Amino acid sequence: MALTSAAGLVSLLDDKGTDVKAFALKRLNELVDQFWAEISESVNKIEILHEDSTFPHNKLAALLASKVYYHLAEYEDALHFALCAEELFDTNASSEFVETIISKCIDKYTELRVAQDLAADGLTGTLSRQDSTGDRTWAANSATYKRLELVVDKMFDRCFEHKQYKQALGIAIETRR
Repeated sequence: MALTSAAGLVSLLDDKGTDVKAFALKRLNELVDQFWAEISESVNKIEILHEDSTFPHNKLAALLASKVYYHLAEYEDALHFALCAEELFDTNASSEFVETIISKCIDKYTELRVAQDLAADGLTGTLSRQDSTGDRTWAANSATYKRLELVVDKMFDRCFEHKQYKQALGIAIETRR
């Protein structure tokens, strides 16, 4: 019998038990491509679980939030939460979600590197504007920026591993590395 709704799993996010919430997150993560619209109505609950540093599965909550925002075409939020998922965001996975987020990582990293270079030259750039994510920081010393840079580094490694030197060179030129 096929599952026709994620409502039951979503309701488990309100449970007091950590194990129950973890079970719900794992199942919702497996079903998000099918039930993303229904899950999106409770994305704030998922974000709260991610922000709870005492919750042992907060990275899984970040990954689920990222996938929901991806389906909503909110790519800036999807990128932010994918980076917060850290090692749970598998850059080697073959999916449209992963490829899109990697592309957004490279775009954001390029934007930030160009802005840093402009600022170093005394010119104004995109760093002088408020980031569209509001209070989320993309400063070069922030944890988010370091995770962003790590994803870009992994892409260089993947390019070299697959002997895609032109792609690596293109990324290097574009990101001014």
